[in-house]
Amino acid sequence: MTSRNLFFKLMKEDLKRRIWAVALLSLGFFLFYPVVAAFTAGEIKEYVNHAKGVANYERELVRWLSFNCGMTVFLMMVSSLICGLSSFSFLNSKSKVDFYHGIPVRREKLFAVNFLDGILILAVPYGICQVLAVLVGIANGASGMRLWQVALAAFGLHITYFILMYATVVVAAMMTGHLVIGFLGTMVFAFYMPMAGGLLTGYLSSFFHTYASYLPGFFSDRVLMYGIRMSPVSEYIYQLGRNGHQYQEPAPMAVPVLIAWTVSLVLAVFGCFLYRKRPSEAAGKAMAFPVSCPVIRILLTMLSAMGLGLFFYAVRGSMGWAVFGIVFGGGVCHCVVEIIYHFDFRKLFSHKLQMGCCMAAAVLIFVVFRYDLLGY
Repeated sequence: MTSRNLFFKLMKEDLKRRIWAVALLSLGFFLFYPVVAAFTAGEIKEYVNHAKGVANYERELVRWLSFNCGMTVFLMMVSSLICGLSSFSFLNSKSKVDFYHGIPVRREKLFAVNFLDGILILAVPYGICQVLAVLVGIANGASGMRLWQVALAAFGLHITYFILMYATVVVAAMMTGHLVIGFLGTMVFAFYMPMAGGLLTGYLSSFFHTYASYLPGFFSDRVLMYGIRMSPVSEYIYQLGRNGHQYQEPAPMAVPVLIAWTVSLVLAVFGCFLYRKRPSEAAGKAMAFPVSCPVIRILLTMLSAMGLGLFFYAVRGSMGWAVFGIVFGGGVCHCVVEIIYHFDFRKLFSHKLQMGCCMAAAVLIFVVFRYDLLGY
């Protein structure tokens, strides 16, 4: 009982620390749902036929409340950043880290408190505002049964993918020691795989004249899409596209939701593991774990080099310009990452050998595609 009371007391104190996030998200969802529902109800008076006006109002409100509302997706993405980065912002300050880790509470419990609060900060205002929007719709003549069905389904699906994105942001926050670097790390997790998949497609379509993305095979659109969907943002948008005509032709969502919850749980456990292993001295540093630095640096350098090399080749059709693009893109990216890691312009060329190897590998890969050395 004492342990349970301590847990909820810690949650309460953490919510006080982040009251600004609660207020910000509550205001945003209030304006986005109940206010919009009340505002659009004024359009009913513009119809001579009142029943037709109510039917049109109900249709617009259903679209606004449903899972396939793009604005809600945008709000969830922004909210996942706000909640994820604020949940463990104390890890970026040495004095705050010392204070929190001085509390006689296990790190696993501290992680659970902050992680769950981050979800509640979004879920509670979002749920309340959706309920208010439905009540406003019913008060103006819309069908309550239809609105409740749409709102509840949308709530479950949006919360599912919010938690998936939120858990990804938390992992990025665990791996970094600075708020801005945590944001940049989240962007890498969110967009690296879609960019890599798009770049691979660009190479295939540019150099392999017999390539047909619609045909079955390892490089087919369907297979490449699985790689792109490894990004939580891409998966969210992909499921949104599948449900473009939801409630007319609903797409089965049981399997995607189960996968999303499983991945979210794995990410949460991984985040907790990183929190346990994270040294307190990492506060204020760019990366909390030095072992991750070369991996991320190489991945970003290769992507930039290959991308700019393809761009220059597409513009000029010259191998010389392609090599220039590879060297320029890879070199600039490598130097920028070094500056971010060390917060020091003098560290531009801290790993010259690694940078040279990345550029050489990028040129080799480009030559393989350009001259079809593997005989595709």
